[in-house]
Amino acid sequence: TIQIEWRKLNADPYFIIGYYKTELKKQAYNIDVESEGEGVQQFSFSKGSITGSMYVQGPVGQGAQYAVLTVNLGDTPGYTDNPDLQIK
Repeated sequence: TIQIEWRKLNADPYFIIGYYKTELKKQAYNIDVESEGEGVQQFSFSKGSITGSMYVQGPVGQGAQYAVLTVNLGDTPGYTDNPDLQIK
């Protein structure tokens, strides 16, 4: 599992969620479940044995207070050589 956390971001929570959903879809990931509450947005994604989630907290129209991206590599052998995980 890989987890990246951010705090006190300048970007609006809707922008962050939209950006990651768009980029994951470009790489053929499925957006599985989306939910939204007061000041919180999140979604889960998957592609083969790779799963993960994106969570963003913060008021709309202001910078996000907190965001976390979690990626579960599952049973992916040799994930460092996996083209799905390469940063482009």
